[in-house]
Amino acid sequence: MTESDHYLLAAYEPVSVIDGNPDVVIVRHRISGRLYIKKVLSIYDARVFRSLMKEPVTGIPSIEAVVEDGARLIVIEEYVSGQTIRSRLDEGILFSEYETAVILRDLCTVLQKLHTRKPEIVHRDIKPSNVLILPDGHAMLLDLNAATLYSEGKSRDTELIGTYGYAAPEQYGFGASGTGADIYALGVLMNEMLTGAQPYQKLASGRFNRIIRKCIMMDPKDRYDSPISLRRDLPRIPDESEGRLAPYLPWLPPGFRSLDPSHIILALMGYFLIINFGLTSTFANRTLQEIWLERILGVVAALLIVLITCNYLNIWERIGIDRIHNRFLKILMISVLDFAVVFLLFAGLYLLF
Repeated sequence: MTESDHYLLAAYEPVSVIDGNPDVVIVRHRISGRLYIKKVLSIYDARVFRSLMKEPVTGIPSIEAVVEDGARLIVIEEYVSGQTIRSRLDEGILFSEYETAVILRDLCTVLQKLHTRKPEIVHRDIKPSNVLILPDGHAMLLDLNAATLYSEGKSRDTELIGTYGYAAPEQYGFGASGTGADIYALGVLMNEMLTGAQPYQKLASGRFNRIIRKCIMMDPKDRYDSPISLRRDLPRIPDESEGRLAPYLPWLPPGFRSLDPSHIILALMGYFLIINFGLTSTFANRTLQEIWLERILGVVAALLIVLITCNYLNIWERIGIDRIHNRFLKILMISVLDFAVVFLLFAGLYLLF
């Protein structure tokens, strides 16, 4: 530690210890009077803190100073008041679907900024005690003590960094913990917010069930490929002042499930064109009975193509298409499935007549 480092740290006077941990202290700047958090870390990646000090990320406490002292790293960061998810869960209070969606959207936004840096920053320790709920209901991501810059050429982690239950399988030596490790932890976090338990104990039901299951897949390639992809899949929040989520009725046909008026209007126009075209088509050398049967089968085939293409009732996941990571190959498989449906319907009609 240099003389200037000593001078820098001397500008902060201790106020109180947090949770009885002498390495995490609230300090006050002697001149400005502002409060900060002083952390003394023994496990760290100094490059992460220097990167965030140089280029702060909204949703993470700003870093004011980073000082290396032998095998320790001393970090001075912004003090933010609020309640952690852990403290609320410890009070026996679960989160509503609306609250969960709001908080997860914030976390996905923060992680997207970290994961798209060059090199990528992986948090590696997302858990209830590391997410702070602000007075307005939004969230901040805390404690980048375990965070690291992702090394693409690394084959596996050499030590467990993270918290049992929230750490992804690859953090236990099954591979190198990349950005997918944070997606896994978000899935566990969501489940605990909604149920008070980890997924292996009790899996959340409802609209979050599929999202959580995809987040916690064993193979990182089967999870969401980015925080922004997960964010898009979260239930829609039309008006945060209402404190509720937009209704989502998965059994309704595509275009109607979110009850969004603009989606419904477009869907009605599309379904009208399909039905009108199908029921007014004419065929040569057919009896009236055969014409109407072909018309009805044509409408059914067109509607089935819409349902398959729009992933109605998660059909992609049920037949394995959701696990195809190549975009072109996924589109090709959906097209093949659409063609197979039409072929089987009209093959049956041909055999019938």
